[in-house]
Amino acid sequence: MEVDILTWNIRGFRRREKRRALKIMLHKFNPSIVFIQEMKVEKISEIEIKRLWHKSNLEFAFSPARGSAGGLLSIWNSELIQVTNKIINHNYIAIIGICKKSGDSCGVVNVYGPSQDSEKGIFLADLLAVIKSKDIPWCIGGDFNLILDSEEKRGFRLIVP
Repeated sequence: MEVDILTWNIRGFRRREKRRALKIMLHKFNPSIVFIQEMKVEKISEIEIKRLWHKSNLEFAFSPARGSAGGLLSIWNSELIQVTNKIINHNYIAIIGICKKSGDSCGVVNVYGPSQDSEKGIFLADLLAVIKSKDIPWCIGGDFNLILDSEEKRGFRLIVP
């Protein structure tokens, strides 16, 4: 079974141009799973999601922003994945399920890591505990808010060579 995943740190879902760009990408690439980080919204309706992507076989999980920070949305094609468990918190959404074509169990995680250094160790330990709790293949994507070297970040923007 081929599974395509689209992930995007949208940095503000309510901005019209961001929703329009997301809608275009969803129609162009037709992914099986979508991870969106930094929604910056406290709630979203099923109607809003269906306006983005006109499919009848969608399911989703949402983790609201805290004020204007964070917010995660995971969307998947329910014809391909039968979800058996969802773990939702402020920094990630873990979806555990069965691939309908193969019958294999798998897990996917949409991540938006904390920006505060003091919270990163706890976040990573918690995420690792979730992954270790199930002996299945995992796909983890998103924005971990981690850098290897302070030189990677200048003026609050990530510099990629």
